[in-house]
Amino acid sequence: MASELIDIPTYVERYLLAELREVAKVKAPVLLLTGIVQGIESLGALLDDKPLKARDQSKRRFRSALRRLFGPHYREADDRADLYERLRNHVSHVRLPSGSITLTHDIELHLKAEDKNLNICPELFLKDFEKACERALELVRSGKIGVKRIAAQSSDSSAAI
Repeated sequence: MASELIDIPTYVERYLLAELREVAKVKAPVLLLTGIVQGIESLGALLDDKPLKARDQSKRRFRSALRRLFGPHYREADDRADLYERLRNHVSHVRLPSGSITLTHDIELHLKAEDKNLNICPELFLKDFEKACERALELVRSGKIGVKRIAAQSSDSSAAI
């Protein structure tokens, strides 16, 4: 399989958004959540000046994307609940959020704390992730973030970055 270089807008649309929209259609909330939290980290990688595959950048990139591309509600939720540890790490490594994160379909409860738990609505999280992707693309178009080399397999949809 040959690799081709793709631009950031193509990468964001094809690999960060299109596949997550398909997951949302089949109503697989944990899989959707997994893609979103990993996508947040990928957005953070677009914001810094390091190579995409730079080591030991996960936490920094996740937090950078949350703080720069998502609204203040996410910053506040991260300050209260440590979203990197309780959401990103748990979902990425265990495929479940920590016990202090509750998945809900009630959009009114999204990012609201009940007792010691933080509610996350995967469907609304996806909409907010889409907005964050658009903000990242605006930064690319305006030249505020640099261009990165992204290689993708030309014969299928798996990225090799």
